[in-house]
Amino acid sequence: YLRSIYIPEGVEHIGNHAACECPNLSSLHLPNSVKTIGKSAFSECYELSSLVLSSGLKEIPEAGFASCGLVNLNVPEGVERLCKDSFGKNKKLKKVSLPKTLKKIDRGVFYECLSLVKITIPEHVTEMGDYVFLHCPKLTDVYNLAPVPQDCNEILATPKVRVHVPAASLEAYKKHPLWGEQVLVPIATH
Repeated sequence: YLRSIYIPEGVEHIGNHAACECPNLSSLHLPNSVKTIGKSAFSECYELSSLVLSSGLKEIPEAGFASCGLVNLNVPEGVERLCKDSFGKNKKLKKVSLPKTLKKIDRGVFYECLSLVKITIPEHVTEMGDYVFLHCPKLTDVYNLAPVPQDCNEILATPKVRVHVPAASLEAYKKHPLWGEQVLVPIATH
């Protein structure tokens, strides 16, 4: 029956499975003192629709917020890695904002986000795992700002997603076995 949790400023770590399977938890505000979150800490919080993440985080843990009710997601600057399945199965997720500090997106991070239509991958993301956008049937546009296409295998299940890439990198994306299969749209740079 837990609907909200108050975490006071000063808390630096939230452990594994801390509020896992709390189906009625609807809002969560992590103070900026939080530096680490354990695996599956808030997974299967199906009603969790309001989330404010700490600006002290460097990574979002494995399955940290999987199977939640998020509609909008703002990952703060400072986060460098999204670990495996961190936001997978957020079936209502429509809008995602990723930080410029992001470098790595692991396997299945946005797997089965059924409502996701578009997303921007920041330019410093050099590594992406497989299945990042698998089973995202509404996904039509990916803005991949990385100058070098990331090596990964199966990432998009929906054929012919428009992938917007830096104009100077268009040829590299065309030659890539994964990205080259999509509809590539050059982004003009000024």
